[in-house]
Amino acid sequence: MTLLAASSPVPDPLTLNLADAAIKLGALLVIYLCFTVAQRFLSRKQLFRGIELQLNLLVLVSLALLFLGPVLDQMHKYVWDAFKAAAVFLGVSIGLKLFDLVVFDRLPRWRQKPPMPLVLRHIGRLGLALIALVLIVRGFFPEVNLNVFAVSSLVIGYIVGNATQDTLGNLFAGLALNAERPFQIGDWVTVGGHTGLLVDTTWRATRLQTKANDYIVIPNSSIAKESIVNYSRPTRTHASNLQVGVSYDTPPNKARNVILGVLSEAPEVCKEPAPSVYLVSYGDSAVNFTIKFYLEDYARLDPIQSGVMDSLWYAFQREGISIPYPIRDLRHRDALADEQARHAAGQNAIQQ
Repeated sequence: MTLLAASSPVPDPLTLNLADAAIKLGALLVIYLCFTVAQRFLSRKQLFRGIELQLNLLVLVSLALLFLGPVLDQMHKYVWDAFKAAAVFLGVSIGLKLFDLVVFDRLPRWRQKPPMPLVLRHIGRLGLALIALVLIVRGFFPEVNLNVFAVSSLVIGYIVGNATQDTLGNLFAGLALNAERPFQIGDWVTVGGHTGLLVDTTWRATRLQTKANDYIVIPNSSIAKESIVNYSRPTRTHASNLQVGVSYDTPPNKARNVILGVLSEAPEVCKEPAPSVYLVSYGDSAVNFTIKFYLEDYARLDPIQSGVMDSLWYAFQREGISIPYPIRDLRHRDALADEQARHAAGQNAIQQ
C-alpha cells in the first residue's frame, strides 16, 4: 500500500491553474458571444445605441472579473484593482450617457421643446466624467500622486492647443454662441448667405438643413464673424412682402380692398398683426402696391406666398382688374439700306 501511494502521480498546481483558467476563459468568450447576439436586437433601440460601446466594454470587464478574478489577482496587485476601477468608471459613463439622453433629448421632445445644444451636453458630461475618474483613481489607488498627472496634463494641453488652434477656435466660438444664444435648435436662420433650419451645434460646427433638405455645415468660428438673421426670434411671427401692379384704370381703394379681402381668406395668413397694403409708386405701365402680411411658419413661406398670388390673380379677374405688363415699341432698321439712302441723297444734292 505504501509503495502504491508513493508511486501515484502528484498533480502539478501550475497545470491545474492553467486548465482552470482556460475553462474560465472559454466560458467568458461563450457568454460574451451570447451577449453580442442579443446586442443585435437591442441595437434597434435608439437609447441603447447611445451606450453601445460603453456597455460592451462593461460586460467584457465584468465577465473578466467574474471568471478570471483569481488569475488577475495573481498577476499583480494593481491588475485586479485596475479592472475594478475600469468597471466602476464604465458604469458611471453609462449612467451619465443615459441621463443625458433622457433629460436633454427624450424629455424635451416629449415636452415639444428644442433640445440643449450638443456642445454643452458633451462638455458637461466630459467634466463630470473627469471628476468621477479622479475620485475613482483616488479610491482604488490612493498612493498615486495626482499632481504629476496634473502637470503632465498642462504640458500636453499646451502642445495640443498649439497644434489644434483652429479646432479650439471653433470650440470656443461654439461656447460663445451658446452663451449668447442668438439662435437655438429648431430656428430658421440665415448665416453667411445660407438659410436653413438649425439642426444642431457640435464642438466644431453648426449644421443647417435647407428647404431643399440639404445639410450645410458651417464652422463655429465663421458664424461668430458673420451677421445672423433669425426668423424665429423674438417670435415665430414673420412678415412677408409681395409686389403687385394694377392698371391705371383701377381706383387705388378698389385694388386695396380686393387685396385685403384675399388676405383675410388665406388660411395661413395671420389676422394679428393685420395685413396692410401700400401704394408705393406709379410705374410706366402700372400702379404698384406692396403687400405686407404675417405668417407663423417660416418653413411654409414659399407655399403661402404662392397661394396668395394665385388667389390675387383670380380675384382680379372676377373684379375686372388687369395686371398690365410693359409695352415696348420695337423698330427694325436695316443699316445697309439707311447708308445707301443717305449716299443717294448726297449724290442728288451734288447734281443739283
